[in-house]
Amino acid sequence: MGAGKSTAAREVGAALGLEVLDADAVLEDRLGEPIEAFFDREGEAAFRAREEQAVLELLGRGGGAAIALGGGALGSERVREALCAHVAVLVEIGVDEAWERAAGRGRPLARDREAFAELYARRAPVYEMAARAVLPRGDRGVPARAASALAALAGAPAGTRLLWARSASGEY
Repeated sequence: MGAGKSTAAREVGAALGLEVLDADAVLEDRLGEPIEAFFDREGEAAFRAREEQAVLELLGRGGGAAIALGGGALGSERVREALCAHVAVLVEIGVDEAWERAAGRGRPLARDREAFAELYARRAPVYEMAARAVLPRGDRGVPARAASALAALAGAPAGTRLLWARSASGEY
């Protein structure tokens, strides 16, 4: 939560001429209400079932797209399996910055600081395992600048990963 996944998807999509899809926006449209309202009324299990269905549909579309997934989507084994056919990108963010960005902004799992930190710690290894690319925090222009490398990663041999880095001599 709060890493800038939607912004990163828009930047990569614009740079590569791809359709941009946001799983949370698709879900809210299908639910007919904000995620927070559905989550509070129906509970997390019901929300995750609806999220899984929507994300699997988005990932199953042909033609290519930059898709921003919700922070909990990778809790589904089926979603993690479907992601293997895609270039999953981890947009790094520290727990303190994530909390600052997410708390008080209609996110049901960002209401309690301690629970949020525990959730962050549980999710981090899952995100790292699923990611074929890791983009650093703190520079919203990185996704656009890394877009061509991300596109090339789609055709790279299995197991190839990208870690975007910056040094005094430039980015690579």
